[in-house]
Amino acid sequence: MKTEHFRQDHREIHDLVQQLRQMIQSGADTHASKIVILLVRIGDKVSKHLQEEDQQLYLPMAMSSDAKLANIAIDVQIRMGEIREAFEEFCEVYRTPADIIHNVSGFRQDASAVFKVLHDRMRFENNELFPLLTTLNKV
Repeated sequence: MKTEHFRQDHREIHDLVQQLRQMIQSGADTHASKIVILLVRIGDKVSKHLQEEDQQLYLPMAMSSDAKLANIAIDVQIRMGEIREAFEEFCEVYRTPADIIHNVSGFRQDASAVFKVLHDRMRFENNELFPLLTTLNKV
């Protein structure tokens, strides 16, 4: 398996998050309906991506005889569970335009925190994990 598919997903998620940030900066209350729709798109993309990573990347790594790879996979899966939970909670709190409009400041803060964690995760995979796997010729 190659990592390009995962990298492409990361680019697509990044682009969607950038669209969200632009909407937030130009007025979260003004764009609340569009933001909710975009959050659903991001959530769907992230959920599908994480499922594919778990099945195609992290499960094989966790079962690897290479202890370093197995430990990385287990650690990343634990952290991703936490990220997934935080993202789902964020989407639940801000599931309607009214939820955003009534708490624009909180929405901005929460969005910044959730998407920073997601960005950091994708950066780790792109810059550290995928090159390591390529070097080890494991993917």
